[in-house]
Amino acid sequence: MARLKVPISGATIAGPAPALWLAKYGADVTVVERWPELRTGGQLVDLRGVSREALRRMGVDTQVRAEREGNFGLSFLDGQGRTKGALRADQFGGDGPVAEIEILRGTLSRVLHDQSRDRVDHRFGDRITSTRDAGTRVNVEFASAPAESFDVVVGADGLHSELRETLFGPESNHLHHLGTYISFWTARDHIGLQDWTVAYNEPGRTIGMRSILGNTKAMAFFSFRAGQPSYDWRDTDAQMRIVKAHASGMGWEAAALLSQLDTAPDSYFDTCSQVRLPKWSAGRIGLPGDAAYSASPLSGHGATIAKVGAYVLAGELAGTRSTPAVDRDLHA
Repeated sequence: MARLKVPISGATIAGPAPALWLAKYGADVTVVERWPELRTGGQLVDLRGVSREALRRMGVDTQVRAEREGNFGLSFLDGQGRTKGALRADQFGGDGPVAEIEILRGTLSRVLHDQSRDRVDHRFGDRITSTRDAGTRVNVEFASAPAESFDVVVGADGLHSELRETLFGPESNHLHHLGTYISFWTARDHIGLQDWTVAYNEPGRTIGMRSILGNTKAMAFFSFRAGQPSYDWRDTDAQMRIVKAHASGMGWEAAALLSQLDTAPDSYFDTCSQVRLPKWSAGRIGLPGDAAYSASPLSGHGATIAKVGAYVLAGELAGTRSTPAVDRDLHA
C-alpha cells in the first residue's frame, strides 16, 4: 500500500510531534511553517503527567530533560521583595505550579526538529493558503510551493489557526476569553535568581520573573484581568502598549522589568482563551493542539495535551495504512 502523505501546518509545538510520530511509522510528512526559520525563542512550557511517557516513547525524553530549565520552586513576594509564601517543584508529584519538566518553547521545538529533520520535509517561509477535500484526497495550495494532493492534512497552527478558520468559521466563534491576558519576554536576571521563580501580585495583576539559560537571563511575565479583546492580535506594537498601560505603577521590580520590554529579543502577548469546537476534524483535515483544544495558558497543560494529542492522532492515522512490523511496536 502507498505511503501516507501528510502536510502539517506549524513547526512550533503541536506540529513537530505528530510529524516525528508519522515519520517513524513510515509516512511521507511535510511540515510547513510561515516563519523563514525555526523559532528558537518563546516562553516556558510545562510537560506534565502522561506527556512524560509520550516523550519517552518518542525517544526524546533524555534530551528534553537535559535541556529543561532548572527550577526548584516559586516564591510569592510583597512590594519590598520579602517572601510571603513558597512552593517547591518536587511537590504535587512534579505537576504543581512549578512542573518537573519546564523547557523553553523554542528549545523543545528544536529538539523535535533535530529528531525529525532527516525524515521530514520542512518548508520554512511558506504556508497553506487553501484546501479542498476531494473525498479520497485533499488538494492543497501553498503561498510559495506548487499545489499538491495529500491523503490527510493536519493543522497545528496554534490558537489563531488559519486552517481552523477555513474549516469552522471565524475564531470569534470558537475562542472563549477567560478574562485574563498574559505576556512573557526575556530580560536580565538583575536580582540574581538561582533556579527559582518569583511573583508579585496586586489586585487584578501579577508580575514576576524566572531564571533561565543557566541563570544568565530571566523570563519576565505579566498577567492582568480585563474584558474582551479589542486589538488585532497581529499588531505587536499595540500589544506592548497594552502591557505597559496595565502594568503602570506596579511596585516591586515591575519598572525594571518593563523597561526591557521594547528591547527584548522575544516577546509574547495574548489572551488566556479556550478553544471550543464541536469536533476536531472535517473530512480528511484535522486539528491537534491549541488549534483544536487550547485549555489556555492558565491550565499549564497546553504542551502536555498537544504531545498526547499528537501521539493519539499519529497512531490512528498510521493504523489506516499498512506499516512495517517494527513500527507497530512504537506505541507499546
